[in-house]
Amino acid sequence: MASEPIVQRDTAPKARSISIGNRNSNPAQWTPFAWDDPVFGPQVKGEVAPIAFEPTSGSLQLGLWRTGKGIAGCNEDGSCHVDYSAPLGDETMVILEGTATVTIAATGKQYRLEAGTIISHPRLRTH
Repeated sequence: MASEPIVQRDTAPKARSISIGNRNSNPAQWTPFAWDDPVFGPQVKGEVAPIAFEPTSGSLQLGLWRTGKGIAGCNEDGSCHVDYSAPLGDETMVILEGTATVTIAATGKQYRLEAGTIISHPRLRTH
């Protein structure tokens, strides 16, 4: 009588890592934020500093984004206008300092964001 093979499964939890950073860390790592938005075309707006280099889903990475005087794509006063369709995936943002006004293009509704605000928006769905 043949016996069934014994199958051992790896049930150990996958290793996780914690990534940390702040707006002042590694200033040499800040680079212009350039992307090709499928709706608005190629853009360079602000600067980014990655914190986690391995995305957990899609192609988004954890990082910091900032605007300011003398930063790529920003106005002389440091403000920045960005047309953005979230092409890389769902995004969640926390405003660390300053303010922003977000306008929903489809409705014209505006939201004022300030330090401490958390905003989450879905990736652009093209079909």
